[in-house]
Amino acid sequence: MFSRDRWSEIIEALTANWFRTLLTAFGVLWGIFILVILLAAGKGLENGVMRGFGGIATNTMFMWTQVASKPYKGLPKGRQYNFEIEDVAAIRGQVPALRFVSPRNQLGGFGGANNVVRGLNTGAFNVYGDYPEIIQQEPMDITSGRFINYSDIEDKRKVAIIGEGVKAVLYEMGEDPLGTYIKINGVNFMVIGTYKKKSQGGDAEEGQKQIYVPFTAFSQAFNMGNRVGWMAITARDGVPITNIKQDIIDIIK
Repeated sequence: MFSRDRWSEIIEALTANWFRTLLTAFGVLWGIFILVILLAAGKGLENGVMRGFGGIATNTMFMWTQVASKPYKGLPKGRQYNFEIEDVAAIRGQVPALRFVSPRNQLGGFGGANNVVRGLNTGAFNVYGDYPEIIQQEPMDITSGRFINYSDIEDKRKVAIIGEGVKAVLYEMGEDPLGTYIKINGVNFMVIGTYKKKSQGGDAEEGQKQIYVPFTAFSQAFNMGNRVGWMAITARDGVPITNIKQDIIDIIK
């Protein structure tokens, strides 16, 4: 209810000391301004992180080797070691809550020497040796042709799926890459598909400049033997990957 006397008292109190009133108002407005800035920064960071991981399946962890932290049976501390394909089978067999266990190998191309050639065109690209499940863990749209399948794995077919960014570098505008050959580190692979990554993160452009080949063909072509560079591991729905992370590490140990 409006009261003239009450508002007159308020105005009188505010005008009694203009400096104190202005200082108080400035303090309140500054506090609100800082709060808005902090909320906006926090939300922006959250959105950035979510976009950065937008191209990776949820409930997924990645595992790779570093150097050994302890000596073992005469082998020194600090030595390099690798996973092996038998480790993948052991994880699959002993951790039933897992949905996918994808062994991976990689040739690094970004920022390095040109490692892929087609005719007179060359480019530096990341090349991955993968299993078919990786498309469930790193979602992508197949824009033409197909992705790796288990027939490719079993027959060690030298086939490749290239990103739209690779296509733009190695092929002319409007040229169909399907059925053509590219040379990766001196080995010919036939292009059977093209893809576009769904990621919208800061590295989205580089995500289109990758090449996927069957894990077995990669191992054979580049003398990897039974070595595994790293693994992408996804748990079943309803089972947080953090709950079974230690079980996986214990198996590898």
